[in-house]
Amino acid sequence: MNFDCARKLNVRRTGKTRDFYSRSFLFRELLPATIRAEDSELSRFQFECLNEFISDFNLYSLFVSIDSYDPNGNFLNFEFYSFYQLCQNYNQAISTLKQYGKYSHVDIVKDRNLANVGCAVFNSDIMPLNNWLDTEFFYYVKRHAGLHHLAQLMYAVPYKQTHRLRFSYHSSIDKVFGSQVSADEIEYFSLPFCLVWMYRFQQIDLQTLVGWLELLVGMTPKRLALLREMVNIGRYQNKAIAKRLNISDRVVSNYIAEAYNSITHLLPAPEIAGGNLSHCADLVRYYHFLSLAGASTNEFDYL
Repeated sequence: MNFDCARKLNVRRTGKTRDFYSRSFLFRELLPATIRAEDSELSRFQFECLNEFISDFNLYSLFVSIDSYDPNGNFLNFEFYSFYQLCQNYNQAISTLKQYGKYSHVDIVKDRNLANVGCAVFNSDIMPLNNWLDTEFFYYVKRHAGLHHLAQLMYAVPYKQTHRLRFSYHSSIDKVFGSQVSADEIEYFSLPFCLVWMYRFQQIDLQTLVGWLELLVGMTPKRLALLREMVNIGRYQNKAIAKRLNISDRVVSNYIAEAYNSITHLLPAPEIAGGNLSHCADLVRYYHFLSLAGASTNEFDYL
């Protein structure tokens, strides 16, 4: 059963929101860190960025991995991993990984992530946080590491149907995420890090990463939601997209035109053509990598 991710798009507008997808951040901060830093340093950079850009996130621990699964969705192994945690304790972190392997079969957050690629899921979406304290999974896996509130998302890995890139964001046992922290914000601020970890974990090359980051410059939450929808549903009619996102055909046309204008400098002059279908085809061709993040099922709050 798929997890119902439908909700109003909820990314708080601040100067930091605009800065995150700026050329300055993507190419002068994120890309150099990706190329030069050790995995542990890159984990720390991601940890600090999300704590900075998402107000009241209260992030205590970040775990990044590429997992392998059998055809039934049962966890097999961590193929690659990295982590950062306040009060870093390497031995404790390794112990937590080993415990996860033993008890992954009772990880119901993981099951929802597997069914909804790119969709951030909170453990508090499934049951009240206090109830988590009584679960087998919390007792054997999370308790000793001091982890409590969880937001987790998974991305597809290119050409590997049984693998997922996973981000697990945790608060400490004595804190929770702020009440205004939304799944939309976590998805929006995680996407560039999805791409850089694909490179660090040897799933794409540097030239591919640079090209994808270039296409993210200036990306807004609404444009990203629209492009994720277009790339993943495989239908380009305005009416189909408008119905999925609960907006008007006119608003869809405006966002498509805005997105198309952002890539015209990449198109050779003979390739620039008129018509909505042509524009949609070009956008899907360039932004195909958003298939890794799945379709957006958010409703736009555009008024």
